[in-house]
Amino acid sequence: MITRATRRALNRASLVQALDRVARSLQSHWCVLDEQGERIAGSVDGPGSLAATLPTSLLDWPRVPLACLQPERLCLAAPVHAQTLADVLTGLWMQEEERRLLVEEALAKYREINLLFRVHEVIHHNMPAREVLQALRQEAARLIPALPLEVLLLSNDTGLLAQGLGPEQGLYTPTAAPWGGEVAQRACAIRQADIVNAAEAAPGAPGMASLMVAPMVTPRAELGALLVGSREPVVFQANHLKLLVTLAAHGAVVLENALLTDQLRGALDRAESANRSKNAFLRNMGHELRTPMSAILGFSDLLALRLQDPEGQEFARSIQQSGRHLHGMLNDILEISRGEDDGPRQRTAFSVVDLLQATASAEGAAARAKGLVLHTVIGPGLEEAVQGEFGRLRQVLRHLLANAVKFSSQGQITLSASLHEGLLGTPGLEFSVSDQGEGISDEHLARIFASFEQGDGERGRRHEGVGLGLTVCKYLVERMGGELGVDSVRGQGSRFWFRVGVDRPCCGVTT
Repeated sequence: MITRATRRALNRASLVQALDRVARSLQSHWCVLDEQGERIAGSVDGPGSLAATLPTSLLDWPRVPLACLQPERLCLAAPVHAQTLADVLTGLWMQEEERRLLVEEALAKYREINLLFRVHEVIHHNMPAREVLQALRQEAARLIPALPLEVLLLSNDTGLLAQGLGPEQGLYTPTAAPWGGEVAQRACAIRQADIVNAAEAAPGAPGMASLMVAPMVTPRAELGALLVGSREPVVFQANHLKLLVTLAAHGAVVLENALLTDQLRGALDRAESANRSKNAFLRNMGHELRTPMSAILGFSDLLALRLQDPEGQEFARSIQQSGRHLHGMLNDILEISRGEDDGPRQRTAFSVVDLLQATASAEGAAARAKGLVLHTVIGPGLEEAVQGEFGRLRQVLRHLLANAVKFSSQGQITLSASLHEGLLGTPGLEFSVSDQGEGISDEHLARIFASFEQGDGERGRRHEGVGLGLTVCKYLVERMGGELGVDSVRGQGSRFWFRVGVDRPCCGVTT
């Protein structure tokens, strides 16, 4: 039986015309016959057997077997020069076959590149695992456009099963496969692609008749096997299997990344939920604690005024100091816990001179009590009012100045402000607090702005506080779109500085 593809190839116009030209030059004719003498192709027209289409004298034309067309038994018949024409036909056939193979190879490469392009589109879209699995099934179903294919993934992977994926998304465990379990077990056990005849592997099992199987394996996980099946017997080609292997290999990486992303997204959601709950708890507790703390501070002030004996007044002052310290820590905790819930940025007009003087006055008494000299330095051009987040600026300055007083035992503390131009030429301010205190070692500078840090363990034992002040400062400065830094030399003092953007009357409003 001559295949339809061979018959079409022998009657291709380019081949027939080329061989006709050679036959005319040799003053001959030609035709290709099968074993029964039926003409398959040639310059002698007419259907049927050679005896019906040619004179009786032509039945004796010499015949040359065409080895290039094996296993089909065909021969070339010609009145003269039969061997020459057979050799020419063989050469033309080989050229056509080489051209056909090149075209098929180019088309296969195109399909592979196009398949990879669509798979990498899935990567860029950052799809969850559910959508990635659906996209892989759609791409696998398009491997042979002319056939209605069904695609599913067999897997025991806990990550996939934990995502709530199941038969609706084309995911089955081997024991729950919709056809014979033997095929499913074999499919999940293989580590190389295979073409499985389901009817032979599981006789009488309903479902697929022919399958292509490719493992979905990454260096870190064995996700399972990707199966493409047809309910009718199909002869899958090697290039089909190659495309499925390519899809399974790249799809396994995409699916694994999607699973990791889903896990990370879930963990992030849980962490954010826990953080919101924690902040809500701290805010509620902070407000609940501040109410009695305000009463303690108020009544301790009244008690200090009423007591006459020195010992009682000393007790009252201890209550006042401890209460103010605790009140400050509550404020720090509330500021940290407020997070993103503190509403829009409040920008108001204020005087930098008044801001520095008010901050210095608030900490002046504590500085004088330790014998420290407090100076304020205001740079040129700050006489006029500017527009910015006054409340946050005041809070940062008070934290930094209070720290300088706390960690200094002698010398001078300088509070300064100057104009600063941003990277894009936007107006801004630079504030700094310099002291001549103990300084900070290089070892502890790296974590000075971390929560619950006080520079080093030794100073943490000598000074009060929980180490949240600088954390609050960094948070507030970053919320204002600025930056906070420190320069320090151990034994010579420290300089804390921060820069923020402001609006000047002549510059309009910036955001």
